Amino acid sequence: VVNLLYNIVDRIYIGHIAGIGAAALTGVGLFAPILMLLNAFAMLIGAAIGCFNGFFVAKFKLHPFIVTLGTQLILYTVLLLYVQQGNNKGMAISNLDPSYTGFVKGSLFSIGGTPIPNYVLFAIVLTAVMWYKTTFGKNMFALGSNEEAARVSGVNVFGVTVGVFALAGAMYGFTGFIEGARIGSNTANTGLNYELDAIAACVIGGVSFVGGI
Repeated sequence: VVNLLYNIVDRIYIGHIAGIGAAALTGVGLFAPILMLLNAFAMLIGAAIGCFNGFFVAKFKLHPFIVTLGTQLILYTVLLLYVQQGNNKGMAISNLDPSYTGFVKGSLFSIGGTPIPNYVLFAIVLTAVMWYKTTFGKNMFALGSNEEAARVSGVNVFGVTVGVFALAGAMYGFTGFIEGARIGSNTANTGLNYELDAIAACVIGGVSFVGGI
């Protein structure tokens, strides 16, 4: 489970790519099915790079922090090159399509007169799904607690490790899709240092940097 913590260092930049990719659709009217397709594409990108990280961690026993930090630097460079294309010259991408921002920031209902943004509902649904007691979830918990014990218990350590990174990557891709609409503009620095907040919260909460419980 602790692998999710380290993967945050990298995946937040997958979120950048997802948000800027959606920002490129400025001025084009979009329907909800198209937005969902774009979101799924962003999650697939995140999952693919998550698999890349998970492979090196599981196969070569590299420290997750080192692997994801290296990938972060690569993705940051790719992102910087992307936003410098055309006439943009690295400036902030704004004026996002209203159908995109409305899909994320819109509200279906209010509580006490306060609108509840759609992205809050998305987060609640995803959290509920993540916490559902599936076989993969149990294997993930076992692996995070004691890798060797999980191995002798029949858990596919390599598969579960790669799966955790892929799942984390998909979730961070989804986060980038939401974040792009939430802040209303995107630059190469969007999400910079978000990973530090996540790491600090986990460490203060008692997560071990070496795994186990």
